[in-house]
Amino acid sequence: MKLIIIIILTTFFSPIVLAQAVSNDLIVNIAGLLNSDINELSEGYTKPLINAVILGHNAPLATSTKTLKPFEFQLRAALTVVNVPSSEETFTPSQLNFFEVSSAPTILGPSDVVEIQAVEYLRNLGIDASFEFPSGIKADLPNEMVLLPSFAASVGLLAGTEIQLNYSPEYSAEGVSISSKGIGIKHVIDRYLQIDKESKLQAALTLHYITSNMLYSENNSDNAAAFDTTSFIGNAILSYNTKFLSFFGGLGYFSSNYTFEMNNLVQIKGEFAADLNPLIQDYSIDETKAAPFAFIGSNINLLFVNLVVKYNIQEYDSIILGVNLNF
Repeated sequence: MKLIIIIILTTFFSPIVLAQAVSNDLIVNIAGLLNSDINELSEGYTKPLINAVILGHNAPLATSTKTLKPFEFQLRAALTVVNVPSSEETFTPSQLNFFEVSSAPTILGPSDVVEIQAVEYLRNLGIDASFEFPSGIKADLPNEMVLLPSFAASVGLLAGTEIQLNYSPEYSAEGVSISSKGIGIKHVIDRYLQIDKESKLQAALTLHYITSNMLYSENNSDNAAAFDTTSFIGNAILSYNTKFLSFFGGLGYFSSNYTFEMNNLVQIKGEFAADLNPLIQDYSIDETKAAPFAFIGSNINLLFVNLVVKYNIQEYDSIILGVNLNF
């Protein structure tokens, strides 16, 4: 309210008085409000992709209750298909100070660059500000789905336990590159639940630690972004096993701490650009995303080959198709 009063008053004074007023406290106040707008618009623009990366890399980690025998070895190749709703192509900003926009694109939206101008009363002060939404990656996403390939190598330990190494090679789409790696452990808990050895039921727990990173750089633009996350994912799995076929389901929980930085989104021109630009901050966040999820799936056993289909029920549902090779 104080800022609004200052702006109204300054518009009625001479250019000399206006320049003196704007160049002092008002410049600092305007910069603070512009930075608030940058955070609001940038978060809405990037959040769907952050969610897709976190949920996609969490999804393929638990696909069976069975553990390998001591020193038995298994390789897995999988493809995770993350279904991103079409509603995530746009978002509705709120609490903006200097920009008026009812619907804005996200990074999962069309490839067109969208620029919005600051409101007229700011331009009347001699400040021409614009916010640029970089091009989205929708054109490079088949049927609005994020596809994340992954590989895993597991080795059996003692007492119904195995350890697993996970790796997702770099996946690229319209200037965005994503990859991850991690380690996990699985332990059969039948004896703790007093499940008979002859029973076709089996239960296991898994715990994984995953690190993911994402880079974004747009051709012919100064826009760039960097994303890093560390996740802990726990799963409780129950399965019904036959010789050639097994069905499994369970519950999981993940906690992911992520940092994200994006720059050069706001351009300041006009009489006070030299004063304002040093005060404009790049967008950055350091937050934690945590949530439960559920899953169901099945395994088809063919000699030393195991085919896996799994469906994760979460904020963005995903389907995992995988092949395991036992040695």
